[in-house]
Amino acid sequence: MANTATTAALEPASSSSARGFSFGPGLLFALSMLGPASLVENVTIGASHGYELLWILPVILAFRFLWLNLSAKYVLVSGETLLSGYTRCGRWMPWLVFVSLLIERHLSNLSKIVLMGAAVDMLLPLPFRSSAIVWSLLFSAAGLLLMMREVHTLERIFRPLLAAMGAAVCVAAMLSHPHLSGILRGLFVPSISGQNGPYSSMLMVTALIGTEAGALTNLSYSYFMLHKGWRGLSSLGRQRLDLFFSVGSIFLINALLQIAAAGTLLPAKLVPRNAEHLVVVFSSTLGIAGRIIFAFGLWTVCFSGFVTGTTGNALVASDIWKILGRRRNPEQAQGNAEPASANRTVRLSLAAFWAISPLYALFLGVRPVSLVLAASSLTLLLMPALGIALLVLMNSRKRLGPYRNGPFANLALSALVLASLYLSLRNALELLHR
Repeated sequence: MANTATTAALEPASSSSARGFSFGPGLLFALSMLGPASLVENVTIGASHGYELLWILPVILAFRFLWLNLSAKYVLVSGETLLSGYTRCGRWMPWLVFVSLLIERHLSNLSKIVLMGAAVDMLLPLPFRSSAIVWSLLFSAAGLLLMMREVHTLERIFRPLLAAMGAAVCVAAMLSHPHLSGILRGLFVPSISGQNGPYSSMLMVTALIGTEAGALTNLSYSYFMLHKGWRGLSSLGRQRLDLFFSVGSIFLINALLQIAAAGTLLPAKLVPRNAEHLVVVFSSTLGIAGRIIFAFGLWTVCFSGFVTGTTGNALVASDIWKILGRRRNPEQAQGNAEPASANRTVRLSLAAFWAISPLYALFLGVRPVSLVLAASSLTLLLMPALGIALLVLMNSRKRLGPYRNGPFANLALSALVLASLYLSLRNALELLHR
């Protein structure tokens, strides 16, 4: 097993957080994934295809579970961070991920900062013209303050928010008068029809896979896990249970969104054009309840994703910074790891940069939907490289011994890599034809 100096160099989690079992890393990861793009795409699928494409959710999330579980297993068994492992597959890998993180998180936070203010303004407008901007600035400041806290403390803060989000979409689904037989058929009888409304089934499936894949965000799960204090082989069992809870939460919320849209927007032939239009179309079908539920839901995914997504990316990027620093000072690689306090300084500096630098979007009239699409496309382009590197790492006899991949895991991960190659090529061709 590898030397554990790399993981030990991370900021130490509180000793109490490592005792017993409690959900945490998966909760933060789930919130970082439930962004406005996921909200819009699942509602759009339900509004244009009803329950027909529900089956794609468990398929996508099964692949995500595989990817995240293998990443976490590598960290727990090898004793080194995920990016340290990726560095073994190519010295260029940390640079690629670091530059991509800088761009993707900036674009992602641009849209979230704009939308979280707009969502609150729909419910609590202030008595002046720049009401949405003021709300965005207030919640950006609140989010930055939360990012300055210890990572594991965010679990207690956001656990009620995830529960409230789940309850809200459950109410919306119940108000849509769902048909149980249609839901079961959509979940267990796979089908892809032609053009339904403005979007084809294949286009919606491709968009959903691209959003749910979230290659860069996937990197953060093992770092949340380390900050929880989970290390070594003894943590494998609770890590899998935690990840199952996380993926199950994402599935439940996304499925309820599709069900709510299928029962309300599909009969009215209303398809949302963007995240802000989402609140409008549900207001027209569910009245004040729809307005409250989906304005609250939009704010929740934007604010929680702003905090947890930025924190997760800052953890990954600060580890890359440390890895690159050891290259410049080779003596550090012999166990004289960078102090945890220095690593924390880098993390907080990156989080502050990503929280503050996008604020210009509030004053320039940037269109959030185009930024969401740009960020999703960028992450999808990295999936093949990260997937192939993970496949190589998980077959290392030297580092993993008996815990290396078996035939089934290799086959499933290879299928995911091939799917990501196809989607990346498809996206590239679409960009060339525009």
